[in-house]
This record gives sequence, structure tokens and C-alpha cells, in this order.
Amino acid sequence: MIKLVLVIGMCASAALAQDQPSSTPPKDYSVDCSKFSLSPGCKSFTELVDSKDKDILDRLVGDSFVCFRPDEDVFLIASYLKPDESAYLRTGKYTSEQTGIFFYNRFKEGLTDDYETAYGTWTKNTVAGEDVRFSAKPPYSALIDAGEVSFSYQYKNMRGTNTSYLLQIRKSTKRFVETFDADDLPVSDKNKSATQKPAGASRYENTGYCAEFN
Repeated sequence: MIKLVLVIGMCASAALAQDQPSSTPPKDYSVDCSKFSLSPGCKSFTELVDSKDKDILDRLVGDSFVCFRPDEDVFLIASYLKPDESAYLRTGKYTSEQTGIFFYNRFKEGLTDDYETAYGTWTKNTVAGEDVRFSAKPPYSALIDAGEVSFSYQYKNMRGTNTSYLLQIRKSTKRFVETFDADDLPVSDKNKSATQKPAGASRYENTGYCAEFN
């Protein structure tokens, strides 16, 4: 009889535990789009979050910045995970390091438009007391420190020349700048005239503000 009471009690406790809500509530990724000039990209981000879109929730890892272009249905996600203090390995007399990953995502009209993953190293100076810094390995360039997040890479554009892309985020103000430097088409010797300029690069910039989640 005592054993039966114990079994019934254990089953009741297990059922009650399953009915209890999780002690760790889901993160709140809501954004007030009025703070971002009612950006169309902010509206798309909110729509995806409200729909519990798996790609969005999976990419908002660790420290994340979601940046909205003011006049386009485009938003960017820059995210990364800092290692635990215990994970660093001493690599020099005053330095410790650990590997890390930086994620860059661009969504356009609610769909994935670009996705890049940069592998690199977190470095900590054990004497100076400075914040840890992240630097990425080629073919990407990424730098994360106490003040800014930056990420850059090259790609072939529709004209067949190279475009150098750079994203910079100031942590204190949450302001971002995107810079696109596209190589101009080279001028052939046969078609070159005295009035033609030599091949160079064309620059285009976007600027706006980001929401931060961590």
C-alpha cells in the first residue's frame, strides 16, 4: 500500500512539473519600429519574429545587432558568441585565446539575401585588463572590440567586377554604416580616348540604426 501511494505521488509530481511553464522565458525580440523611422525592414523583421521564424531565431545568438536601412525593406543581422572566461587558453605570457564565429545575415523583403560565416579568434590581454577582441580569418575581415563591430568581404557584382563591402556598428549609439566600393569597368586601350578617366571605384553608402539583443 505504501509503495502504491509513493508511485501515485511520483506520477502526480511528474505531471505537475510538465504543466509548469519553463523557468527560462523565451527572449523578447520585439522592436518599436517608430524608433527606426518606420523602416520597411523593421516591419519585415517584426513579421518574422511574430511568426517564430526558425532562421531568424537561430541567427539571433549571443550578442546580436539587427540593423535597419531607413528606406528599404532590408535588415542586417550581425551576431556572435563570446567564449566563457574558463574557455580561454594561454598563448603567450600575457595573452589568452579561444576560437569563435561571427555571423552576418541580410534579409530583403522578408527573404534571405545573403548569409556569411566568419571564423576567427578571441584574444584577451591578461595584464592590460582590456576587453576581449575578435578578429576573423581570410577571406573575411571582422573586428569586434569594446567600441565597435566591423565586418567586410569581397564579392563579384553583376558587372563582373569586384565589390568590397564593409559594415561598421558603433556599440554606444547603435548607429551603423554600410560601404560598397565597386571597381569600375576597365577601359580597353582600343577604346580609350583623351577624355576618358582611368578605371577606379564607385562608392555607395547606407546608414541607419540597429536594435541590440544579448
